[in-house]
Amino acid sequence: MPDNKRNQSLATKKLVRNIALLLIGILAAYAVTTLLL
Repeated sequence: MPDNKRNQSLATKKLVRNIALLLIGILAAYAVTTLLL
């Protein structure tokens, strides 16, 4: 059981990181398009 919880925690951290990277990418793209337009 503890091992399963650790794996779940790792998966959650990975998901959070992926979402953060996605948001940063969207913000960067938005900033670039705003500057170009």
